[in-house]
Amino acid sequence: MNQVKIGKFISECRKEKGLTQQELAERLGLTAKAVSKWETGKGLPDVSLYEDICKELGVTLNEFFAGEHIEEQRLIVQTDENLEDILKEYYKMKKQKNIITIILCVIAGGGVLWLINLIKNFILLGGFLVLFEFMVEPDVLTDPAKYNKNYYFETYCSDLDSTLSVFPDSVSDDMDVKVFHSSLKSNLFDTAGYIVLDYYLKEDEFEKEIERLQRLEAKIENYDGATHTNKVMYVEGEYDYPAYITIDGFRDTFEYAMIDKENCRIICVYLTYVNPEDFPYGEYLKEDISCYGEIRNYDEFTMYSYSFDGGDSYVEYNDYIP
Repeated sequence: MNQVKIGKFISECRKEKGLTQQELAERLGLTAKAVSKWETGKGLPDVSLYEDICKELGVTLNEFFAGEHIEEQRLIVQTDENLEDILKEYYKMKKQKNIITIILCVIAGGGVLWLINLIKNFILLGGFLVLFEFMVEPDVLTDPAKYNKNYYFETYCSDLDSTLSVFPDSVSDDMDVKVFHSSLKSNLFDTAGYIVLDYYLKEDEFEKEIERLQRLEAKIENYDGATHTNKVMYVEGEYDYPAYITIDGFRDTFEYAMIDKENCRIICVYLTYVNPEDFPYGEYLKEDISCYGEIRNYDEFTMYSYSFDGGDSYVEYNDYIP
């Protein structure tokens, strides 16, 4: 299945219905972040949602799989093509032992809607085996020797909504690391947790890193080829130290580098869906912690996303692997 094509189709149908990403997400009981992830082609909805999505968008399941509206005379041909695509996905996902996808592909020819209802009822009745893979403990790292930015891209990809650009690529011998602690956990639709790297540098290396932070920017390209470039934001007075910010509350995510110039120290922080009371480094948060209790979504700053249509949808910076 072509998830980019399906994502564009979801976006088109949503707009035809006059819905924003937030409104569609609320009808499905999800976050707008999940809808954005589908529409930008970075993932497909969980199979248990297919029927409800089709109902909200006013399309058939065959149209959903095809990523386009289907004329009646093409229905049988398109059904066969969809089944062929699903079977291809089966052989690909079989190696990954994706139980839900395997069951869907095996039985798809005999009744996809029946299967979806079965899965939904199974989950509602306590299908713990299906949900077990999502109910895992956070992935925790604390050894600076194991810090590597690529690890987060490979593990969480677009769920980060970021390239972690304020963070260094790796820990070098020139760094004196005071704190490294990451704790991230993926659930059905999002990733939640934090990454903290607090380190000291020699003066010349510190100045080079400040220059790099000052130059940070993200070029976002729309489906039609239009582009927009966002630049890093610099603030004073909101944190204990001046900070270079790439995300400030957008989709309940924060990313910034605090600059302790006197000690040649840099504190890099990434937070997503984190309760400040559960965050063990309160000194790295904003001085006004009341902002973390607010519902923060699309009205906040991010360097990595931009709305080309005035706010109905957002396109993400998609160069997740350097």
